Amino acid sequence: MRRLRDQVVLTSTFESRRQIRALTQLLRQLFLPVYGPTFLLSAGQGAVMPILPLAAQDLGASIALAGIIAALRGLGNYIFDIPAGIIVGRIGERWSILSSGAILVVACVFAIYAITAIESSTTTALICFSAVIFLMGAASSLWQVARLVYIAGACSEELRGRGISLVGGFTRAGRFAGPVLAAFLYTFSGLEMAFVLFSIFTLVALVLILSSFQDTLHRVPEDTISLREIGVVIINYKSIFSTVGVAVILLAVVRHSRDVFWPLWGSQIGLSAQEISLIMGLSFAVDTVPFYFAGIIMDKFGRRAAAIPSLLILSVTTLGLIFTESFSEMLIVCLISGFGNGLGSGIVMTIGADLSLPENRGQFIGVWRLVSDTGQAGGSMLVGPLAAITSLAFTVSGIGAIGLLGVLMFVFFVQEPKTIELPSRSTDDSS
Repeated sequence: MRRLRDQVVLTSTFESRRQIRALTQLLRQLFLPVYGPTFLLSAGQGAVMPILPLAAQDLGASIALAGIIAALRGLGNYIFDIPAGIIVGRIGERWSILSSGAILVVACVFAIYAITAIESSTTTALICFSAVIFLMGAASSLWQVARLVYIAGACSEELRGRGISLVGGFTRAGRFAGPVLAAFLYTFSGLEMAFVLFSIFTLVALVLILSSFQDTLHRVPEDTISLREIGVVIINYKSIFSTVGVAVILLAVVRHSRDVFWPLWGSQIGLSAQEISLIMGLSFAVDTVPFYFAGIIMDKFGRRAAAIPSLLILSVTTLGLIFTESFSEMLIVCLISGFGNGLGSGIVMTIGADLSLPENRGQFIGVWRLVSDTGQAGGSMLVGPLAAITSLAFTVSGIGAIGLLGVLMFVFFVQEPKTIELPSRSTDDSS
């Protein structure tokens, strides 16, 4: 018995060391092309996100219109997901990311122009600013689809949860650094400094990608990269989209609408732009803490084991936000929410990678992004109009209730993604 126990311990130790070596190699391989640029881009986005509704209000928008304008980024993401999947398949991951980065830099320049240079017409400034936010969303979609196609092929199934959770971790670290740095710089300049930071970080990320990023061997024949093939993917995966997809939509509604209702709620209770940016930055800092733990949970216990507690905490803290009336109270709620979101680090990307196959990866991930961004865009777009019709407190409460519904979906209707029989596999087997 003792000999057997010693053998089990030795086997476990060897396996742990082997996985650590594999993960270290993965970090070395992907830091410059993936993780470093992910941090930089997220830092830029983190600087910009808290001030989008505030900048719109400075340009003359009402609370409702400011919420809609801030949500245009999610709408741009949503509309461009399927075209992004097609583009990645045609030109490869590297050129897709470089093109999207260039678009983001140009968009930042026009955002600065809208905020600082257009003084004669508030309407003109709002139209220009709105178009820029939408364009940023579209460019971000192309970047994210290309990155996920690349990393899904680079990570083995054994390490996929941890490898992709690292993307979530670097994303969260950037979203902490960006708002905190921007909050410091607001004492010396206006809100346009957020877009200056975003453009600088994006340019540095592009330099890293130019020096290290090479296309993977995941392209499919060009005659299969079409809207018809996208339609085939949707039909073949319809049962998966109707269960796993719906649960992911509900998760995305709660996750991403926070970017809109947090600044609006902070403004409603009398907080300054610096205080709101600091709260969001600190929340993103807490968000980074459990990201690798989330990857271990996903790899050891399954994707649902990470998704369920994450969404439950997000939902409860969303409901709790309406009871906050000061900086400290809102900070506590947002910090707990950040921890809950961190528990689900990389969950949507990992599930998407689980459900994709090399022969249709670009197309499927484009559709998968469309599914998740339905929640992102829908949740964000609902905040402004619903707050105008009812109240901001009622809107936030409704989003919390949607999150609780998502928890029930994951518990009772979602099968563990790695155990789902994929349409492409069953088709291949039958032939």
